[in-house]
This record gives sequence, structure tokens and C-alpha cells, in this order.
Amino acid sequence: MVRKGDFDDAEYLAEFEALKVRIRKRFAASLTAGRRLRRIVKAGADECKLITLLAFVSQSTDNTIVARLIRKQKKSLEGLAAQMEAVARHADRVLASRLSYAGFWLALLGDNDDYQGTAGQHNNPLPKQMRAFAEHLRTEIRHFGWLPRRVQAHRKMYLSSLLLYICETTGESFDQEIAFLLTDAFEANGKSRAFSAEQIKKYRQRHIPRLRACTYFS
Repeated sequence: MVRKGDFDDAEYLAEFEALKVRIRKRFAASLTAGRRLRRIVKAGADECKLITLLAFVSQSTDNTIVARLIRKQKKSLEGLAAQMEAVARHADRVLASRLSYAGFWLALLGDNDDYQGTAGQHNNPLPKQMRAFAEHLRTEIRHFGWLPRRVQAHRKMYLSSLLLYICETTGESFDQEIAFLLTDAFEANGKSRAFSAEQIKKYRQRHIPRLRACTYFS
């Protein structure tokens, strides 16, 4: 389970908390959703944790909070790498000029007979280090390529966590209630996705065999 302390990104926290508020308000405005939520809570689940788990499931899709932040950060890294390479090129041009060294000017003025600078060359390691850093950033950027697939995998992980939590705290599955609440949670997040009790049941039976130990199935 992801906790607040695991994230430093204020934008993520703000958007996620706002999503939880929207979900809670949607449930409060719907007699059916409110009734289904109270049934699960009355059976032993914690309402705040339920809302949080429902929010995690609904936000773990390609066009929502996590994926948008991934794309935003990837773009920032690409921009930083390009800037580092541009600065390195500029530094090479400037440092390669004898005009960039006080020794040249002193020699020109007759105050430095030992100056031996050569045009077109410099020994400053900084541009090379900048290019190495830019290459490091581009390696990191390439790793971002598989993150969208992991976002989808996390949606399944959060759904599994939700179903396990309900089973372990109530001893029942509440497939119908969860399907209804998930549909509302996705709508609160601006996504149209309908869940059915049969879908939840099939997912539970296929992916979470631990749930068979619940008293509901014994």
C-alpha cells in the first residue's frame, strides 16, 4: 500500500486527496452508493481505507494522475538532458578560444612571456562531464518506456488489495457492492467504466485464491 510519506510530489498528493473528496461526495449524494458503502463498513471494514483503496484503483489508469506525472517528469528529464548537451557545446566553443584566458591577454600586452595556449583546444573536463550526465539522464528516460505498462499492473494490484481487505475485515466478498462503488469511483475520476458483480467474482477467483479462505466461501 502506498502511503503519504512515500511521495514527495505535492502535486500527486493534492490530486489524490482531491480525488478521495470527489469520491466521498459522490457516494454521499447517491442513496444507493451510500447504502452499499455502509453495508461493507457495518460488516467490519474501515470507511476511510475503503475510500482510499477505491481511489487507488480508479486513478491507476493511463490518463490519470500517475501516468500524467510520469509523462511530465519524462519531459522534464528530456529537457534537462538537451540543456546539458547545449551548454556543453557552448562551453567547448567558448573554452576553445584563447580569448577566454587571462594569460593570452597578458601575453598580448607583453606581461606574460610564458603563455602557450593553442586555439581550438582546452583541458577543462566540465563539458565532458556535462555530456556524461546528459547520457545518464537519457538512460533514465529510456527506463520510462515500460512505466505505462506498470501503471496498468498497479491497477490490478490495487484491486487485489481492495478485495483482500474486504475479505479479511468482513469475511465476505461483497462483489455487487464493490462493482457498484468502483463504477462510481471511476466516474468521480472522470472515467466511464462499468463494473459488474460477475467481473469482480471472476477476477477474485482467478487472481486471488487466498479469498477462498474467507468464511463467505466455506
